[in-house]
Amino acid sequence: MGTTGRSLFLGAATLLVCHAAPALAVTVPGRRLFPVLNRTPSSSAVALTFDDGPGAPTENFLRLLEQAGATATFFLVGERVERTPSLALEIVRRGHDVGVHGYRHRNHLRLLPWQIVDDLRRARTVIEDATGQPTRFFRPPFGVFTLTTWWEARRQGWQPVLWNRWGRDWEPHATAASIAQRIGEPEAGDILLLHDSDAYSAPGSWRKTLAALALILKQLEATQLAARALSELLLDPGSRGQEYVASPHAGQRRSRPAVPQAGRQHASTRQKEVDSCVCW
Repeated sequence: MGTTGRSLFLGAATLLVCHAAPALAVTVPGRRLFPVLNRTPSSSAVALTFDDGPGAPTENFLRLLEQAGATATFFLVGERVERTPSLALEIVRRGHDVGVHGYRHRNHLRLLPWQIVDDLRRARTVIEDATGQPTRFFRPPFGVFTLTTWWEARRQGWQPVLWNRWGRDWEPHATAASIAQRIGEPEAGDILLLHDSDAYSAPGSWRKTLAALALILKQLEATQLAARALSELLLDPGSRGQEYVASPHAGQRRSRPAVPQAGRQHASTRQKEVDSCVCW
């Protein structure tokens, strides 16, 4: 290999390393360079999060959460929202958060930078148009960031979120008991990851997750921990970006927020503005 060939090889290798570097955010050293939220400062609650919806099973999760007086953050997939926008709106109407999980559920390490940007911007538009709510939180598919993913999430003003307890409920051989066992005994401030849809998981896995959720909620009740949405633990729901100060009523179920009519134009208008930016 000549000098030119070696230079091209080293250049390509450097770009590849930079592209994939934020994937290290799942590790403690990686979070120092690419800080993500994997715990909250709460002393009385855990953050309950769901990925991959919405879908027909989502209603079952909403019902169970309502019965338990719990709230959660649902990281939605844009293409799923387009199929059932009413479900995305129902999540918000019942007092839960919605976050962005991409437009399609694809590993960003396998996408080109402009494909990632297009995917995330398209997801935001679809989700915000369906729910009438701004999106604050972002979790990439498979929990994998790339440099472009990281840059675009920050450009959009999203808080990158991972987790520190998961049930691995997407696996074919998972059971309600194994999911609850993997979640273990949550501590205040933990972020729990489950899935309210089997769209990208083993067929029928949502039923096992739903059964496990009942066990997990009982465990939380026994240890006097509440299950809450991220915004309740981190942000003042009325002031984006400000720290959320827990009130004396923090352990109680919050009232449902007023939801603007779905389909408003603000997200589409913002999309045109963002598309004019120079991006990775």
